[in-house]
Amino acid sequence: MKTKPFGRFKNFKQMFFCKTEQFEKDRTFSTLFDLMFSEQEMVFAESMQGYRIKETTYGESRKNIVRLADTLEKLFAHVPKDSFIGLSMANSLDWLETFWAILMAGYKPLLVNTRLPLAVLEEVFEGYAVKAVVSDGTVYQSCQTHIRNEIQSSETERAEDSFSFGTEVIFMSSGTQGAVKLCAYTAESFYYQLCDTWRLSKDCPPMFKKYEGKTKQLALLPFYHVFGFMAVYVWFAFFSGVFVFLKDASSKTLLNTVRRHKVTHIFAVPLVWETIYKTTMKTIYAKGNATVKKVEKGLKLSQKGKLGAKLTYKAFGEIREQLFGDSIQFLISGGSVIKRETLEFLNGIGYHMANGYGMTEIGITSLDTSLLAKERNEGSIGKPFGQVKYKCVNGELYVKSNTRAARILQGGKEIITDYNEWFKTNDLATEEKGKYFIGGRKDDLIIGETGENINPNLVENLLQIEGVEEQCLFQAEDGSPTLILYCKNVYSQQAAKHIRESAEMAVKDNGLESEIRKIFMTSTPLMEENDFKISRKKVAKRYAEKAFAVLDGANFEVEATNALQKNLRAIFAEALQKGEEEIGIEDNFFSVLGGSSLDYFTLVSLIEKEMGVKIPVEMAQELSSIRAIEKYLQRSSE
Repeated sequence: MKTKPFGRFKNFKQMFFCKTEQFEKDRTFSTLFDLMFSEQEMVFAESMQGYRIKETTYGESRKNIVRLADTLEKLFAHVPKDSFIGLSMANSLDWLETFWAILMAGYKPLLVNTRLPLAVLEEVFEGYAVKAVVSDGTVYQSCQTHIRNEIQSSETERAEDSFSFGTEVIFMSSGTQGAVKLCAYTAESFYYQLCDTWRLSKDCPPMFKKYEGKTKQLALLPFYHVFGFMAVYVWFAFFSGVFVFLKDASSKTLLNTVRRHKVTHIFAVPLVWETIYKTTMKTIYAKGNATVKKVEKGLKLSQKGKLGAKLTYKAFGEIREQLFGDSIQFLISGGSVIKRETLEFLNGIGYHMANGYGMTEIGITSLDTSLLAKERNEGSIGKPFGQVKYKCVNGELYVKSNTRAARILQGGKEIITDYNEWFKTNDLATEEKGKYFIGGRKDDLIIGETGENINPNLVENLLQIEGVEEQCLFQAEDGSPTLILYCKNVYSQQAAKHIRESAEMAVKDNGLESEIRKIFMTSTPLMEENDFKISRKKVAKRYAEKAFAVLDGANFEVEATNALQKNLRAIFAEALQKGEEEIGIEDNFFSVLGGSSLDYFTLVSLIEKEMGVKIPVEMAQELSSIRAIEKYLQRSSE
């Protein structure tokens, strides 16, 4: 669908000033809705339908929202207006339309953090008298659940101005630092969030750069998260951007979707970027030492100003093509501290990766707008936006801004925001030449044996230990600073011993013997299924409860072998479409189990996907049983 890049406006400047002027006059959600859906011919959302890209315009979605709002108003007739109505769904066009329909029907959307345990969510609903939730499948016992695809919207003649919009949008905190907070934002808070976009467009033009006349934002960050909602949705929908939705959460789907839809912007948490960096580097290392040296040389050259970046852009074309392609204009990391090597890699291969900052309580408050990769690689969160002020007090960041939540609810108490007061973030921070740097959480600090404060983020950044997927330094119950290492695909005592020796050497080489008193190795991931970053409090609690499997203990060899055989049996069964009970440890894949060459290719790809280890296809005859592959994997990990 061909439309003008700025709809009825000549350029971004005209669009910005016209829309913000109207929003300033009437800072309500009704006005915001009207402005966000004003360019009705422009494409609002894209998703895959079979092999074709399905487009939905702002105008089509606007009509859907009015119909759904009319239906919801009738459905929630028993619920007092301006009450909380939960929205518990994964990112989708349905999520966005349901969000606006709840607001339009006169209620306050409570954006449910679906990563939280069900029991915690039930407590929140009971504690705040949430009468109803619109869900995409999860059923809640504490309130009435309405499954979204079962809600039948019908045609309506109602005009938009016949609805009385709700007055707040409610965000849930992640709960990683204690009890869940509910942060209530008004339309005025959103107005101030949008005020700084003009300055951003001037200071950092790549952030609003289009590709083939369009801005396409990948809807990766959950919309219930303040980063996903404000930075991904509000910033871009206000200026009629396109939102691209993923069919599923697999890495293959992500990469294919970005390339197929020609996505221009991706915002994500450090975990996503660091996973991409590690995966790509594994591929580079597999190509040999000559390739590795060439890449390392190119990354160094890319930091030599604009000329260096220009010289290396073409050289890294193949790597970009394997990742996202060249439609990408801007990447942002936020939510926690990102490692320098990840920034250096993504900026070095030709993308524009910037670091940002915000919190559930204060919204998005800064972004590194540096145009030189060398400066962005330092990891600064930039300077505060125009509506925001920062200050550091005793190494902690304080924020004053009009973008903050209007009120915060926690533990049955309500705190009304005083916008003249400084908000204490509990984040460690430093300021250099007007730029700010985050060094982790104050409550993560460890008290050393001599009473000194140990910042675990700074310590971890010094450690690069081969074979370690995740690491976390925390204070154990006995007071010892303990480094826990998650090592994936380690199947032999020899391999575990090698990693431990490497870890001990890294600690010694960096002079960290007093900062790290214990090293604990585990085959259990430090992050559970719904985590998007490591919580030191959670890790410490699980460690105290002995929830982590000991990697190099006395029984490790037997336990690792049993676990490996169990995993391989499941993979064999999937590749052969057989029951696990039909497959023996010594059974030959071809002569006994009846597998074909094509089935073996499936087996190999499944092992690589599940375990991150390649099986050479040319060794199919030798590696044709669970026992043979088990021994091969054990040797490979040493």
